Amino acid sequence: MLKSAITVELPHVVADRHKTAGEWIRGLFGAKLDLSGDHEELTISALSLVAGLVEGFAAAGVKDVISFIVDKKVVYMDTNEVDDDLSLLLAAGEQKGILGKRFSEMHLVLSHREAGLHVLVDVRIHNRVLLGEEQMGVVLSARVEELRVQPGESAADYRARIDAFMADTARTNTDRLALDGLTLRSCRSSGRTRPSWRASAGSPSEARSRRRATARCRPTSAPAPTPIRSTTTTTTRITTS
Repeated sequence: MLKSAITVELPHVVADRHKTAGEWIRGLFGAKLDLSGDHEELTISALSLVAGLVEGFAAAGVKDVISFIVDKKVVYMDTNEVDDDLSLLLAAGEQKGILGKRFSEMHLVLSHREAGLHVLVDVRIHNRVLLGEEQMGVVLSARVEELRVQPGESAADYRARIDAFMADTARTNTDRLALDGLTLRSCRSSGRTRPSWRASAGSPSEARSRRRATARCRPTSAPAPTPIRSTTTTTTRITTS
C-alpha cells in the first residue's frame, strides 16, 4: 500500500475563550483582558467548503465519490457505483439541509484509478481545532492493481509474482511517482480553485510541525516529484496557495 497526504489550512480565526469568574469581576473595574483562546474556528461556510471540494477535485480529475458524511449524518452514499458523481455533492448537501448550517466535521471519501493504481482519497475537515492542528487533512492510499490476487491463482504463484514485482525497482518507483503526481496535482488544484486555501503535501506530522512553528505555506514553484525510498509510503513535499 502506498500512501501520501495533503494538509490544507482553511480561512480561520483564533476563537476567544470564555471569561472566568475572576475576569468578569476585573472586567467590571475596567481591566483589559486577554481572551485569546487555544482553538481555531473556520470562517467559511459549509456551502463554500463543499463547492471548493467539488471544484478542486474536479480540476484534479478525481470525480468518483464513495461517501460524504457531515456530523455523522450521511449526506451522500454511492450505492449504485456511479463513476462520475462528484458534481452531485452540492445538490445532496442542499437536499439534506447541511449547506447553511454550522458543522463540526465533514468526511468525504473518493475513489480514483490511474496509471495502474486504485487510490482511495480520504478527506476530513474540522470546524474547530487546537492551535496548530490541521483543519483539513487528505490521505491518499493507493493499491497497485497488478498486485491483486488473480482468479484461480494459487498462493505459491501469487507469492512468486509479488516477489518478482518487488524486485523490479524501476516498476515500484514508477508506481510511487504516479501517486506523487496525483498528490501534486490535487494539491495544486486546491490552490488554483481556492486561493485562500493553503495546501501542503507531505506527511501529516510534517504539516503539523510546520503549523505549530507558525510557518505558512507560500506560493512556490513546486519541484518535480522525487523517487521515494520507502516501499510502503510516499510523500511529496510541495506547497501552494
